[in-house]
Amino acid sequence: MSLVIEPLSVLISEARPVRLSTSVENLRQSAVVQEQYVIFQLFLSFLDTFFHGTGGMLNRPDGTDAVEALAGPQGWRRSSEVRACVEAWARSQSLAGPQEAIAAEEQQEAQRLLSRVALRDPAHVAKRTQGDARFPYMCSGGRPKIGGARLTRLSQLSCIPKSCGRDRGCRLGFLVLSDLLQTVYALLEALDPKLRASVKPLIGDLLLELDGKGPRVEGVPDAVRAAVAAATASCARGWREAAERMDAWREAVQQSAVLAGLRGADDAPVLLTPLEALRRMQRAAQEGFAVQVDEAAALAA
Repeated sequence: MSLVIEPLSVLISEARPVRLSTSVENLRQSAVVQEQYVIFQLFLSFLDTFFHGTGGMLNRPDGTDAVEALAGPQGWRRSSEVRACVEAWARSQSLAGPQEAIAAEEQQEAQRLLSRVALRDPAHVAKRTQGDARFPYMCSGGRPKIGGARLTRLSQLSCIPKSCGRDRGCRLGFLVLSDLLQTVYALLEALDPKLRASVKPLIGDLLLELDGKGPRVEGVPDAVRAAVAAATASCARGWREAAERMDAWREAVQQSAVLAGLRGADDAPVLLTPLEALRRMQRAAQEGFAVQVDEAAALAA
């Protein structure tokens, strides 16, 4: 796992390309190094395809459809419709005016609700039920739901790209929605049972209200409305900050793939199968070349 976790940490925290450092001798003699070489090539191949998307690939080996289900044809490229939607939604939420003033007691209750829940737990964003990989937690089949209840009108939310909907789209296109629904569900679970029962049927309309897609919802306590609004703003802020780093991350991954010999700087990604990665390792050993040391960004094999 270190051959995945360590380079991923460098790529995300520092936006620098990574390389696997080894010698031809080690590559020829050590089965462990050979395995590391294959794993690293597969990792970079997948990550490069994920960020770039599958559009423009010259070949579509086994596994391409699986990556396309996750990243779509455009991935996180600047031309990506998914990325444009994420950025527009995050920006609109940050530009939204301040919430209406509420009583100090209600404001304190909103803060208490927010303090009681672990908002936007990354462990849940990565979850999915068995089945179609296109749809993350709380979005099975492309249909939003909270606590098992489907919220049909939520398909109108502006955080959902037009290419995504019931039984269509890619996982990237549903991640913001999944993140937002998890946040709201955590808040609902923090309410006392009687209040939760009365608010839960209204939560879909409340999200549409906060998104500017519906009228003010009556029957939602001010504290709950304020807490949901604050949680939504937190979600948007996180995605806005991620979008600001996306180009640097994508470029670092692309440079890593070029340094690993997976593709040229102007080429589309190359998605390797395990067999092709093994063959590349064998050629590297036989022909007498291996990836060289790249100072702090290199990972010693």
